[in-house]
Amino acid sequence: MPQCHPLVSVVMATRNYGQYLAEAVESVRAQTYPHWELWIIDDGSTDETFAVAERWREDARIHYVYAERLGQARAKNLGIRLSRGQWVAFLDADDRWEADKLRRQLALAAEYPQAGVIYSRRRLMDAQGREIASPSAERELPSGWILEELVVQNWVCFSSAMVRREVLSHVGMFDERLELAIDYDLWLRVGMHYAFYAVPEALVWYRTGHANLSRRVVERGETALAILSRAVEQYGLGEKVSARSLQEAAASTCRTLGYVLRQSSAREAARWYWRAWQQGGHWWLTCRGLLACLHQALRRGIQKAFHSLTSMRQ
Repeated sequence: MPQCHPLVSVVMATRNYGQYLAEAVESVRAQTYPHWELWIIDDGSTDETFAVAERWREDARIHYVYAERLGQARAKNLGIRLSRGQWVAFLDADDRWEADKLRRQLALAAEYPQAGVIYSRRRLMDAQGREIASPSAERELPSGWILEELVVQNWVCFSSAMVRREVLSHVGMFDERLELAIDYDLWLRVGMHYAFYAVPEALVWYRTGHANLSRRVVERGETALAILSRAVEQYGLGEKVSARSLQEAAASTCRTLGYVLRQSSAREAARWYWRAWQQGGHWWLTCRGLLACLHQALRRGIQKAFHSLTSMRQ
């Protein structure tokens, strides 16, 4: 494939997302940029995934591979190894692309030959594909050497990312020892050596809130903290970003966990907010979270006391 029309390998690792698979695959087939191949790595699905994938058996651009429970990192790496494009793009089987996604990103890549990763904004949708308002929709995406920003927040929507193959050859593929936050680990390693550039418009629809979505929130947060610590100790991350950014990254992760857990357990949420306080960073955000936990605990305590008093009177 000539360099002016590079082949893009789309890697889609999936397990039991058969109900969404057709929508994702058709969004690839609808691309206005024609030079692509798609590798569907079925990681041991027990639903209708195989039957759905059979629809494209005659499309030579689409390859279906069944693998017996490799895990998401190994499944994605298998797709990368089997593919042959100069660029590797990722698409989760429950998401979908806009038709001009690849064309827009390759045009940006041509402007910035030093780019290692091209990504874009995303739109959120629910399980039925209806748009959900996103609180970060108006925030400007960082471009260039963004390691400092990536440490604090994973800006890169996974299904929007397109990576040069030589980048993966240099820094390695997904860490197969990890089950969660595998993209955060990869972006940190890439960001230490390569620039990221963002298309400012939303080129991806990201599905959230459906039943198959992993809810291992605390484990995700703890994994992210472990990845950050390892990046400092083994990759030399502390030599490339400020100590303040590292502190804020850890504090931000702890605050996020506190926010998510606040509705189910004020005590557990407060524990994570306290860990955020110990890390430093934006202390007023941590204080606000702790006060919210206290308010919730007091409200529930008052409600419990009221119900007990009412029961005694009856």
